[in-house]
Amino acid sequence: MADIALLETELTDDPLARGYAGMTNQAAADDLNLRIYDGRADSGTLFTYLAKETSKDDATEPFASHILGRMYRVDGAGAAGIGTPTFGAGSPPFSELSAEGLDACRTLLQIALNDRLNAVSEVMTEAKFIALLDRVKDTGVMKPSDVTAIQLLSQNKQTRGEVIGFNFVGEGDVWDVRNG
Repeated sequence: MADIALLETELTDDPLARGYAGMTNQAAADDLNLRIYDGRADSGTLFTYLAKETSKDDATEPFASHILGRMYRVDGAGAAGIGTPTFGAGSPPFSELSAEGLDACRTLLQIALNDRLNAVSEVMTEAKFIALLDRVKDTGVMKPSDVTAIQLLSQNKQTRGEVIGFNFVGEGDVWDVRNG
């Protein structure tokens, strides 16, 4: 159960200047339930995604393999693998491993292994993160849909209620705080 004192502090102090004092109970509850805050991705979400999801090029590969395993194979090839065919090499747009693709795979692998998805926005813009994911995709390690899924993992929109520990703030919760 959520701590009602946290909700009371939120409504009384209004730390984000949302204007709770001038809102009805329902309006305050609705405001607290808006998914507008950038939350932190759950611990391990990127690693879990890469370990669970598979990728396969039907034209050239007999079976699907996990993205994480593919990333390790690219990492293991290292500089010696640059210029050699990668996953899905027989089917465009994948062709040869580039230095940029190798670096992108290694970077994403380190982000996943060190559970640093939450810190990505501190070191690169969203556009640069998407470009990084696109370079990984171009190696054949993952599909275009994986780029979108990982991008969404990093955003994790939350409500203000969730940020302060409530799954959902109802009109009655606000009434209880105000009339407590």
